[in-house]
Amino acid sequence: MCTLLVVDDESLERQAIRQIIKREDLAMEVVGEAASGDDAVALAETVRPDVVLLDIRMPGLNGIEVMKRLRGFLPDCRIIILTAFDEFQYAREAVQWGAFNYLLKPVRPAELVRVLATAADQVREEGEKRAEAERLRHQAKLQAQNAAPLLRLNLFAESVHITPSGVLVSMERSLLEKIRCGERREAQAGLQALLDEALQRWDSLETVKTYLVELLILLSRSAMEGGAQLNRLSLSDRERIEGLLACRTKEDCRAWTERTLESLFDSMVDNRSSANRRLINRACEYITANCQRNLSLEEVARSAHLSPYYFSRIFKTEKGCNFVDFLTNARMERAKKLLTDTDNNLIQIAGQVGYQDSSYFCRVFRKETGMTPNRYRKEMRRGNFTQAISK
Repeated sequence: MCTLLVVDDESLERQAIRQIIKREDLAMEVVGEAASGDDAVALAETVRPDVVLLDIRMPGLNGIEVMKRLRGFLPDCRIIILTAFDEFQYAREAVQWGAFNYLLKPVRPAELVRVLATAADQVREEGEKRAEAERLRHQAKLQAQNAAPLLRLNLFAESVHITPSGVLVSMERSLLEKIRCGERREAQAGLQALLDEALQRWDSLETVKTYLVELLILLSRSAMEGGAQLNRLSLSDRERIEGLLACRTKEDCRAWTERTLESLFDSMVDNRSSANRRLINRACEYITANCQRNLSLEEVARSAHLSPYYFSRIFKTEKGCNFVDFLTNARMERAKKLLTDTDNNLIQIAGQVGYQDSSYFCRVFRKETGMTPNRYRKEMRRGNFTQAISK
């Protein structure tokens, strides 16, 4: 279960946060509370929380100073900042230090639950990814051992030493980083250069195959970190190992390695598309739930932990419309419900769907539905559902 450290100098605030977590049945356990920055750092070293909910202004060390210290021994910890309006400059600095999110005081329970749930989901997903990566390493070693007799090699015997040169090691690191980042074209070029160096370095075909098995363990791990699924990885496919064993020349080995790299990238693309779809669906839920506010693309992108540019691009790909069009549609759907289910006047309804100017709201509503808000209300109440909905 995800663990949480609550840091706030107000006892009532800490108690309220505990009650909210318990009431909402979040997959999160409060493992400690601290009323000062100094206590927070000391306690965090002991309990090693996955998430820290941190008030930015406290006695002793302030929130920014606490963040800097926590980053020294908890680099992957998700830190959520609590801040007031007059402390917003601190919040901006906190974001620069890698804050997971920030919440304005007084914190709305629903917003707190949403942010904590997102953090808990990410902690769980990363834990699963680490477990899969460990499974992959173990499986790859077993398969390498199984392949060794067929290669007439012993990959782990003291008599066999495949020691890449400094040049090869540097090229490997560069290649692995390109795979993690999903840079297919750059990775293809990097692999070509690496194979040129490796095939020239070793004359023995069996030595080359030994190196390639070890290299594929590294490539598969990087692909996993870049989003590939274990069941799609080449090293989980016996036929691919047999393909390496069947290689008769160094050029056959080169072609096999290139094909395997392509399969790794295909798996990454498939899995990233699925992940993007989940992120955008969550973003759409956030937009629908908050469309009554002055919602910006930047805020929604931040809620999905994406840059505004990347969020805008994948949003259009997944939904077939841009952010503004989707937000407008969400507001119009809410306005229709309010017009049908309540007696609120147009000024009230405009405010309830995010428009401060009721005249502008009426213009947008007419543009989107083909009728004025008042006419829509009348048609719905007369029972002319088909006419109202078809507009």
